[in-house]
This record gives sequence, C-alpha cells and structure tokens, in this order.
Amino acid sequence: MRDNVNGAVNSTLSRTVNTSGTTLVVLIAIAIFGGEVIRGFSCALALGIIVGTYSSIFIATPIMYDINMKKEREKEDKEDDKNQSRKRVKKQVAAAPAVAQSAPEVKA
Repeated sequence: MRDNVNGAVNSTLSRTVNTSGTTLVVLIAIAIFGGEVIRGFSCALALGIIVGTYSSIFIATPIMYDINMKKEREKEDKEDDKNQSRKRVKKQVAAAPAVAQSAPEVKA
C-alpha cells in the first residue's frame, strides 16, 4: 500500500506542479497587466491555486493513506476474531461428552 501511494504521488507530482506553475504565471501576468479591477481577483485565484496544490500533495495523500490502513487493520482484526471464535467452538466441541445421556423416562 505504501509503495502504491508513493508511486502515485511521484507520478502525479510533476504534472501537478507544472499545471499549478503555468496557472500561476498567467495569474501573475493578469495581476500585473490586467488593471486595478481584476488584480484582487487574480491574487485570490493565485492563493487558491497555491493552497489547493499544497493540500492535494501534503494533506490529502496522508489522510487517504491513514484511512486505508485503518480499514486494513479493522479487516485483519475481524479475521482474527473469527479465527479465535472458531478455536473456542472447537474446544467446546472437544470438551463435550462423546455420548449423549438419555433423558429420564416419564411414567404416565
């Protein structure tokens, strides 16, 4: 699991940085040459691009990894519980008497 997540992040990292970088270049150009009215809007978009890129790389990936690891641990715990209950049943069956005792006769 860890290797899969690491490979996925490495393969998408360059794409994410390139996309964010080129978008930021355009937003900087708009902020410089676009005039006073659009400057605040382009700065807000640039901040959103930076925060979104950071969160997708450094926040979302560890959260996804932790959630998946928790699910795997819970699955393993359930399997362990099933195995332990099977062992208890086998012990109970082994401890039970081999021949069942007959019920006392009822006289009418």
